[in-house]
Amino acid sequence: MIAEFNNENCLVCSTSLSTPFIMVRTRISARRTQLYKIKLINRIRRSKKLLVLDLDHTLINDDSDEVVPVTRPYLRRFLTSVYKHYNLAIWSASSMKRIKRVLKELALDKDQRFRFSFLVCHKAMRSVKKGGKCVTTKPLAVIWENFCRWSAKNTIIIDDKGENFLRNPREGLKIKRFECERRDRELRKLSVYLRKISKYRDFRVLNHKKWKNCY
Repeated sequence: MIAEFNNENCLVCSTSLSTPFIMVRTRISARRTQLYKIKLINRIRRSKKLLVLDLDHTLINDDSDEVVPVTRPYLRRFLTSVYKHYNLAIWSASSMKRIKRVLKELALDKDQRFRFSFLVCHKAMRSVKKGGKCVTTKPLAVIWENFCRWSAKNTIIIDDKGENFLRNPREGLKIKRFECERRDRELRKLSVYLRKISKYRDFRVLNHKKWKNCY
């Protein structure tokens, strides 16, 4: 069971993004978020929603002694499955150079069964105060201000760190941290949930904290 609950131009359709639009979406300074420009690397399918994926400890583990990063079990099957319903993007806390290197090493950038529309690196992350400390986050406003077709209605972000979506708690789904366990089944379960909710016209009615209830 699924639990319910500036003047910039869009990079896809060139629609003008008005200042009120930006203010409604986020309290982040428009001047700060607009500094980050996203470059498309593959075409966007206009009828599909957006799935933003973390890299380290969500899809892979690069802490081991292996020559290349260890992929989470079911990774390729997961990406192939969700690609039928979503445009895919990677948002990592690492550099763009490393993101591209990892995707290339794992041959995830050339797989014909799925495509990443764009990549976002650490430069797009913003800090917020939590308990007197500064915590870096991944504000989805950075993406929404580049692409007007996506919003809280049709975007979901997956990460092993809940603080990464402190600015977008309703759009965030926390996944178990991947530590190279061979019997890990998280992506297999997640693909079921993402497939089911893809039919919803508005994600804002969903409570992603209870995503495992539908499996």
